[in-house]
Amino acid sequence: MILNKEFLKENRNFINETKAPFLVLDLKHFQYYNDVERFGFAVEVLNVVNSVSWVNKICQDLNSSYCIDTAVFYEIMDCLFAEKCLDHSRLASYFKVQQDLENISIIFQKVTETDRNFELPIEVDFIILGVDLEKYHELNDDTKSDLHDDYAVLFSKVRSNVIEVSEFILQAKELLSVIETTEPELV
Repeated sequence: MILNKEFLKENRNFINETKAPFLVLDLKHFQYYNDVERFGFAVEVLNVVNSVSWVNKICQDLNSSYCIDTAVFYEIMDCLFAEKCLDHSRLASYFKVQQDLENISIIFQKVTETDRNFELPIEVDFIILGVDLEKYHELNDDTKSDLHDDYAVLFSKVRSNVIEVSEFILQAKELLSVIETTEPELV
């Protein structure tokens, strides 16, 4: 979560909270807003990696061989900084991990809420699917809202194994084709 000036103005006492669960970074080293945004997305990816690592640790402590591979999340961070998208096989790996996270969430929800621990901003998915972030920002709010809604429905289908990952990737790219795209480099 990136805390902007507007948020801080509306929540003046936020900074004074003694146990605010946030890390504050000085953004003076970032030249452009897109750099800040991509860095913020990378931090969100790291939050997911941390949550998945805890799940893996719990499984290991219970002598289970179940383990969710986090390698694809590091590739996603590379995509964010290199402004590239994932190739089809790595996209398939990522969305397979999302299915695994849904399955583990269903199990853990009986004990504690985990949904928010595994969520990435929707823009991260858009980027790894090949959307140019600058062109995305040029869309009007209604178009963005429609894309978010339609993608969320599609994403929930793949996450719940209602549709196959390969079918999801095709449908997601078709949905996102409303954003004028150039052929991004693949990671």
